[in-house]
Amino acid sequence: MKPTSLVPVLAVFSLSLGCTDEPLKSVVSGTLVGYDGRPMAVAHVHLLRAPAVGPLASLDLAGDSEFELETTEAGALVVRFTGVGHVSEDVPLYVESPQHIEVDVRLGTPDYKDDFGAVVASGAFNGFSSTPLELQPEGRMTAVIESPDPEVTYHLAGATKTPHAPWIPGTDSDEFGYDLLYGYQSVIPTREGKATLVFDPSKLVRGSQSVEVRFRDPQSRAARHYAIAAEVRNRIIAHTAAQWAHLEGPDAAQPFQYDWTSEIADLDARLSSEDDPVLRQILLWSVLGIADLDGEIDPVLIHQALDEIAADSPLWSYAPDFLSTALKCAEQADTTGRPAEYLEQAVDSHPDPAVRASVLSSAMWSADERGDEERARGYYDRLVTEHSETWQAEVARTGFASDRKVMVGKTIPDFALTSLDDAETIYTPDGLQGSVYLIDFWATWCLPCVQEMPNIHEAYERYRERGFQILSVALGDTRHNVSEFRRVRWSMPWLHAFHGWNDAAIAAFEVWSIPKAILVDRSGRIVGVDSDVQGEGLQQTLARLLGERD
Repeated sequence: MKPTSLVPVLAVFSLSLGCTDEPLKSVVSGTLVGYDGRPMAVAHVHLLRAPAVGPLASLDLAGDSEFELETTEAGALVVRFTGVGHVSEDVPLYVESPQHIEVDVRLGTPDYKDDFGAVVASGAFNGFSSTPLELQPEGRMTAVIESPDPEVTYHLAGATKTPHAPWIPGTDSDEFGYDLLYGYQSVIPTREGKATLVFDPSKLVRGSQSVEVRFRDPQSRAARHYAIAAEVRNRIIAHTAAQWAHLEGPDAAQPFQYDWTSEIADLDARLSSEDDPVLRQILLWSVLGIADLDGEIDPVLIHQALDEIAADSPLWSYAPDFLSTALKCAEQADTTGRPAEYLEQAVDSHPDPAVRASVLSSAMWSADERGDEERARGYYDRLVTEHSETWQAEVARTGFASDRKVMVGKTIPDFALTSLDDAETIYTPDGLQGSVYLIDFWATWCLPCVQEMPNIHEAYERYRERGFQILSVALGDTRHNVSEFRRVRWSMPWLHAFHGWNDAAIAAFEVWSIPKAILVDRSGRIVGVDSDVQGEGLQQTLARLLGERD
């Protein structure tokens, strides 16, 4: 590898065809630099198959900038560029036929918060729950933890504003591990069974440079694919920011609305003039991304996407939920049975198990919402049998398994939840006996949880004098965040508990995602779970149990 210094912004990779009697050989090569245009002390280039479930190949640059990776893989791939102290960048690489790609990449740094009062550490040492760091006189934040292992691997949360880069490694570490979900993590030794986790704001890498991805041929299919994928990501970020802004504004109790008119019109116009069949599919795929964000899409466009993108297309691997959303939307506006046929083709023939699991899961919940129990049960059986180790199967078991603990008609499992405000106070079924109570699992960072706040507050105000109580259980959060949320945004004037995701006290509730809501009657029997007691469903059920308000 040729050493370089002060290199210009450059990351070049190419795909070339080997001998005609050999499979397609992809070569990813070039250089990777940081926000200042220099090689980074710790940086990697990863070749992944979408969705990112494990690197096909990774190269440690170790302070260099040049790299070269080779693979014979094809289909929906991703090249991920990473560096410690920087935000990673993904470049989609759709390999359908031999191609040569050249692109220049420079990474940017996270947007850090002004207030670091709620930084927490997480890792296998605490079951990926949250360990708060305490401020020291010199400005550092630390936590001393006990571990029987020779070393501890951890990451920090709560330091950045960047929604797609919420985790960073500790700042006092010479060794790093890499995880596809959490990014870089600090690896530190334990001494006499203890390790000190450190966050020092003065050591953060800060820069105003945002990521740059420059293709040598801006009209190439790869360049245009990246541009469309970047648009999809930016739409998600903008939509999420708008939702949070709405929830923090004066009209938070009103339904959130987002105007997609101009973006849909722009995509429609681009489709009308696009002749490249692959780029047409990618554009249609991006339209489905708007539908996935609850945008209203003309059913003609939805059906056009299903007509032009094959059920076994690798493109679905970039965002399996887009296919699930397309099928759900198409089914609502179709009487021909074509969406159902497409669904069966996808779950039978798509080579990516992540896509098959996503489609089966979505179809199962949709059938359940329609009251089609036979079809829902069929999708459930197939999901938990063929994709038993996926998170979709685990979630399905909490909603459909006949032996689950939390379901309407059963007695609430025994529990002992620790009060947020007083560690000596423990909430139990016996202590809440005689009231109708809602157990609400939530977090301040969970958008759907916060969206439920107006409804929960209204229900509490309406029915509390009739014996209605709420126990909100914060998961994967910090006491500081919850206290600030209640002080600044929503008062939540009821009972509160605080636990980690993997605490033994939470296991009985079968919580795989939040928000999760469980409504219990005066006798301790479960009378509503999740969507039954969220939104309008909560007040409808309370009216039945406690009577309409005078």
